[in-house]
Amino acid sequence: MSVYYDLVFDIPTEQSFTYKIDELLKAAVGKRAMVPFGRRESLGYIISERDELPQGISEESVKNIRRVVDDDELFDSKNIELAKWMAGFYFCSTGQALSAMIPSGKKIIVPDLPDDEYESSPSLSISDEQAQALRVIKSAGTGSEHSNMFYLFGITGSGKTEVLSVQLNICLISENL
Repeated sequence: MSVYYDLVFDIPTEQSFTYKIDELLKAAVGKRAMVPFGRRESLGYIISERDELPQGISEESVKNIRRVVDDDELFDSKNIELAKWMAGFYFCSTGQALSAMIPSGKKIIVPDLPDDEYESSPSLSISDEQAQALRVIKSAGTGSEHSNMFYLFGITGSGKTEVLSVQLNICLISENL
């Protein structure tokens, strides 16, 4: 018996989308997952689990969840119900409401990278200032509750985005960061 999950996205539609999962992944309601969505991979919020496909959807058309992002649930059933209420009250989607409810420290997903990968890769061309910023971020460790929060200061076009997204392959969850 397959297990299916309904996901919503930080987009202006109230429609949920059904995905299936490999048994090795630990999906659950309240977690985030990376899934194929259109022509790209997107972050979705798992809002429900089901044993059967919705009417009119074939098994062949259901895509797989590629990666479960969170170890623990970010949202419980009360949070999801609150997001649904917010969607109706504020004229937004459930996915947009859930996105707004995420604590700021959880909005960026940073993959584990080998030490100095950004310095040893021949395909990367970063400035000395960018390399220094990356060293500071990598050396911060996990000693305090704020060790994963950083503020990059610079004018538009100074290379902040490259430090965060291109060079470290960070997936930005919120466009407002």
